[in-house]
Amino acid sequence: MFSHRSFVHLVATCAALPCFGAATASWMSRQQDRPSNMGLPEATSKYHLLAFILTASLVSNVVSKTMFLTLGWSRLMSGRTPSQVHAMLPDGLAHGSWLSSLRFRISRFFAPAPKGQFKDMPGPVSFGTSGSIYALATVTALAYPDVRASFNWMPGLSIGVQHGLGGALLLDTIGVFYGWRRFDHWAHIGGAAFGGLYYLYGAELWDDLRRKLGPLWLYQLMGDVYLTLLKDSLSRKDESSRSRKSEQS
Repeated sequence: MFSHRSFVHLVATCAALPCFGAATASWMSRQQDRPSNMGLPEATSKYHLLAFILTASLVSNVVSKTMFLTLGWSRLMSGRTPSQVHAMLPDGLAHGSWLSSLRFRISRFFAPAPKGQFKDMPGPVSFGTSGSIYALATVTALAYPDVRASFNWMPGLSIGVQHGLGGALLLDTIGVFYGWRRFDHWAHIGGAAFGGLYYLYGAELWDDLRRKLGPLWLYQLMGDVYLTLLKDSLSRKDESSRSRKSEQS
């Protein structure tokens, strides 16, 4: 999840991560004021944010691989040129309107892949943390619906985060149906879905995990410290006994 396809891909990730990451961290900090969170304060949200990014990357990649293996039409369209796709359409649709072609694509989209037909076809390209970027952007859009994004090199142009995210997801949906392989569209959609679900239920889940696993970590740490001190005391006793025996001899 930390590898990137090109330097431009890395720059785009580094530009989006601080913006949406800071907004998501602010939202996570605000969740400390919830009534259900009383008695469980959190000094910093950086660990929560790190866990969110790692989990979103894993979930988006799993969604991408799962959809690639289960949906036959997206695999069939992967790597095909428009002329090849046009030649695959039935005669009545090859010369029909774009709407009839779209209907055919949608009807065939969820058809299972024939066994053995696509074993040599390459899988989706899953590089970088684009899925987690979509998850962060989704949380930002839901938590701060009035926020607008702008670019330093285009100061006069700004767009709402919700509108920008909606347009990006629309392009990803079209890319899924048409088998575009420039980006991993399923990973983007999976990351956005994870971000939406986490906005609704993630804060409570994080607090529950802290309540259940936090004492275990504390007890384990205390046990490790106790064992270390015990080993030191035993080693010192052995050394003292050896020194006494050497003196007596």
